[in-house]
Amino acid sequence: MLSGDCYSFRVDTKSARHFRKCLAALVLALATMPGFAQELKGTDPEPKKKLINRNQVELVKDTPIFKKIADKKPLDPKENPEEFTAFTNILLHARSFDASVLEEFSHKSVTYESMTNDEQRPNFLRELVKIKGNLVRLRSERNLPNVFKAQGVEQLYAAWVVLDKSPEKMVFFYFTELPDTVRPNEKLNIRIEADGFYFKLLEYTADKDEGVIVQVKQYAPMLLGRTIKILDEEETPFAKAD
Repeated sequence: MLSGDCYSFRVDTKSARHFRKCLAALVLALATMPGFAQELKGTDPEPKKKLINRNQVELVKDTPIFKKIADKKPLDPKENPEEFTAFTNILLHARSFDASVLEEFSHKSVTYESMTNDEQRPNFLRELVKIKGNLVRLRSERNLPNVFKAQGVEQLYAAWVVLDKSPEKMVFFYFTELPDTVRPNEKLNIRIEADGFYFKLLEYTADKDEGVIVQVKQYAPMLLGRTIKILDEEETPFAKAD
């Protein structure tokens, strides 16, 4: 505490020593006040997590550009540039939140059947969904549009994820932040979970062996998120889907 005479000194040459003494006492008193030292440094002792509510995270489903998303069609930036703009916007939206926030607000019990059934699927399109499965293939793309690079995104990752250990239940998960413990590879078998926005049911072609290799049209849910979470690596691989 400061003594009363520190508030009544005169600043002249004779009282300079007294001034310095009182100034030192003032600094000491303020420094011992709760929270002052942290304010002086410009940081809190325990930074508060920014409060985020569900409305900030969820997509506005009636956003006009979302009407350009062609369900059960391939993703083709040249054929449908508006759809690719929606793809970009949602990926960057997911990237703007910490992975823990996406996990907090994702729907945890959406099944593969719900995402692929024509009657149920509209209820989950553009919703934030959690998936758990086996990562069987991981690719990276460096040649990105400038809109990604402007946001600091240098690479885009595409994950092939098999749900329920059933190769017929394939999900494509696109994300921008790769965990340190995994690298792109054509043959993987790693148990993961991820939270992403259900963009659409994607049409793609896969090789099928029917005596000769032929390409067949297939469909898989396409989700857009920030990252994947590694759970464990399976020791015994199962049959991998193409």
